[in-house]
Amino acid sequence: MLTTLFEGWLYIFLRPILLCNPNGNRYAPSLTAEALSDQDINDLIACSPKVDADSVYVTKLACNYPGRVSKIASDTVAKRMSTDPAQQEQLSTELVRTSTNIPVPRCGRLVKCLTSTGVYLLQQFVPGRTLHDAWPSLSWWHRFRVLLTFRYYIYQLRRMTERVGPPSFPGPPSCDGIPKYCKGRLLNSAGCGPFQSYRELARWYQNRLLVMQRFRKQGLGLAPFDSTVPLAFTHMDLHLRNLILGDDRQLWVIDWAEAGWYPSWFEAASMSMYAKSHPDSSRSWRKWIPFVAGSCDNPGQLPFIMTISYSLECMPPDIMNLIDSEQP
Repeated sequence: MLTTLFEGWLYIFLRPILLCNPNGNRYAPSLTAEALSDQDINDLIACSPKVDADSVYVTKLACNYPGRVSKIASDTVAKRMSTDPAQQEQLSTELVRTSTNIPVPRCGRLVKCLTSTGVYLLQQFVPGRTLHDAWPSLSWWHRFRVLLTFRYYIYQLRRMTERVGPPSFPGPPSCDGIPKYCKGRLLNSAGCGPFQSYRELARWYQNRLLVMQRFRKQGLGLAPFDSTVPLAFTHMDLHLRNLILGDDRQLWVIDWAEAGWYPSWFEAASMSMYAKSHPDSSRSWRKWIPFVAGSCDNPGQLPFIMTISYSLECMPPDIMNLIDSEQP
């Protein structure tokens, strides 16, 4: 995937057909519901409609996650989450909103859930349709504009270091300079880390390959984990349901809870793995993943992740250290 000055100039030329405003959502006003007390917000949530109540999507494991997002004002939704993911989504979303022109919802404060554990993250409500609902009926020209805009967004994410500086460590952004726990489709199902450096992340992956080779006789002769590419800001959960064609004719990106600094090929690999595990994912969308996010089929990339997938899904994040034991 091109990340050159030429591509940047090309997007300037193509600006009229991109589905985003020059400033994205950078100057969004504060949310009206933020002025309410925690008790008032909890009361509103109890009687408010769930905007994701009909968004039931089924994986191969038959996992459904509807009904977590309540519309509590004309411009505000409350998303129920665990505290750490909510804080990470809040920080990542605001980082992208203020550093790029990618339209992302403005985040408000965290509100304590008074009836059970967890918190509610207040976010800007985005009127529109998810791309999952809209894609089948789009014309070829509208689909092309969506794909080109989406490619432009990933181009911006991969150049965020020019605005905010290079990351000190992989994983979610941190406001206190301390590495955070990492979660995502390409990581351990229970989460992993924190990682103090890119090298530590690469060693974590390489160790899982050694475990698979020794105890399951899989991945013998496989190329090592590819840590030759730079870390880039990565959404880690891009799919049709996390993209909204807004009523304002912009392409919005939501759900940044798993975002962070990871090898640049992680985005395409995560998108590809999602498409393979969700039978309702559009085939006409899947074939365009390399165009919007680049290739992830090189040695040490998606083939590596697929080979060690059993260790990611079924083994704990901390397993025996074979890297140091095998060194002379």
